[in-house]
Amino acid sequence: MCLSYIDPPIFNPRIKFLHVPTNVCSPLTPAQANTGLSGGSLRPNVVIVYKSGVYNFEERRHLRNLYHLAYTDVNIHLIFSIGLPRSVLTNVFQRDGFNVTLRNRAGKKLMGHTHFPMRTKRMLLKEMYDHDDLLIGDYEDSYYNLSLKLFHTFQWAARFCRPYKPIFVFLDDDYAVNTNKLVNFVRNSTPESRENLYHGYVIDVNPVLRPSSTSSRWAFSKREIPWPMHMPEYMGIYSMWSYCHVNDIALAMHFTKPTVVDDIWLGMVQYKLNLTFQRLDGMFSEISPIEDHFNCSDIFFALISEFERRRLKQQVPFEVQFFLKPGFVRDNLRHLRSVLNAFDSEVNFLLLAGSGLQTAFDGGASRCNHIKIHSST
Repeated sequence: MCLSYIDPPIFNPRIKFLHVPTNVCSPLTPAQANTGLSGGSLRPNVVIVYKSGVYNFEERRHLRNLYHLAYTDVNIHLIFSIGLPRSVLTNVFQRDGFNVTLRNRAGKKLMGHTHFPMRTKRMLLKEMYDHDDLLIGDYEDSYYNLSLKLFHTFQWAARFCRPYKPIFVFLDDDYAVNTNKLVNFVRNSTPESRENLYHGYVIDVNPVLRPSSTSSRWAFSKREIPWPMHMPEYMGIYSMWSYCHVNDIALAMHFTKPTVVDDIWLGMVQYKLNLTFQRLDGMFSEISPIEDHFNCSDIFFALISEFERRRLKQQVPFEVQFFLKPGFVRDNLRHLRSVLNAFDSEVNFLLLAGSGLQTAFDGGASRCNHIKIHSST
């Protein structure tokens, strides 16, 4: 059941969006507001929301190319939730009585843009005008503002998408969802079950990390969190929700004191709402390695690298044949090798002409590509 609150909020920051996607959960026209939505193309069935770092331009470009969302009966939309470039360009953050130097991917991205702030702003403006898929909140996008990013993301989803009530998929930008499995999941779900989705990856044992920990970027002081264990961690790497629960979470965030680690805060919010995660088959994380026999079609959610590694292994073999005059291979070995190398650095060359030349081209064993060379008569 969807919930409502009458207590005054304890967390009520100003919410301002500098840019919203115009084609996803767009405001209703007066006529639509009076008569309701009509036409399947107007109603998004699924909205995929990536919580992306503002500096992750290349990751967003890659994700736009990765997904093909042209399904006839399920409308899927893709957007990216980001903030603004940081005004203090350093990877050293002052926490509650201790400093943290970010050396992870976020810290490296931040330092890569330290000396070129104007270039970063130009890149962001160009991306905003080239792609109508950015949700830009008026807050500094940094590792320790991820809870604010989460807050803005859920507030947009709950408020802007209320007339449409889609299914939401939230992801970090190093993870991906198998859209074929997603579409089949939506098709096979009943209207009742689509109203009660809460799927993701949970870690039940979740100790509080302290500043002396090797993972100090997730550490808390004893003043911030005096107890030794967190709530179960409902990991933010990916999750799938019905609109009703997204709306409840957006409301409950106003009544839950935020923490600097967004997953910890979301765990507290979900605990208040008695919302756990149901894990679906094919949901994997970085801490649960995927066995090699799993194909892409077996995976629902996983690191992008896991999908790409399997995609390369499952490439459809192709064959290229050359028909050459006798003696050409022997006389033009060096030039022929450079031509063949242009096809694939791991190509397997099967030489059917030119005695003794097999070893000259034995440069690797690919599972995908074969090039055959024949002597023409």
